[in-house]
Amino acid sequence: MIGIAANAFTQSSAPNKSKQDVTETSPRTEQEIAPVKTEKIGEVGEKVGDSIDKIGETAPSYFGQWIAGSVFAEISWLKLLFCLFLIFFVVFIERTVNWAIHKKIQSLLVATWVFRFYATI
Repeated sequence: MIGIAANAFTQSSAPNKSKQDVTETSPRTEQEIAPVKTEKIGEVGEKVGDSIDKIGETAPSYFGQWIAGSVFAEISWLKLLFCLFLIFFVVFIERTVNWAIHKKIQSLLVATWVFRFYATI
């Protein structure tokens, strides 16, 4: 009799527990984790483009008319060169950080190797 009551108790509480576990461990969507504000990104891009256009009005007097010329779809050479500069800058920073991390890992590995070597003597 006690076994039947215990069995009925575990059967009735098990489905509720599994539903609760599923909702707690279900993966979140990207919008729930970090909502992307695409309008704000677009506004910033437009402001940067306008700033480059303002610089582009005075740049031909220093570099010549070719810098204000259109390359493709009304993209000036100045905007293209600015974007290429940003790409190279990001790659440079990434490589520098990667090098620093690798150097730190190597120094830690050498330190443990030296410690193990002297510990065996």
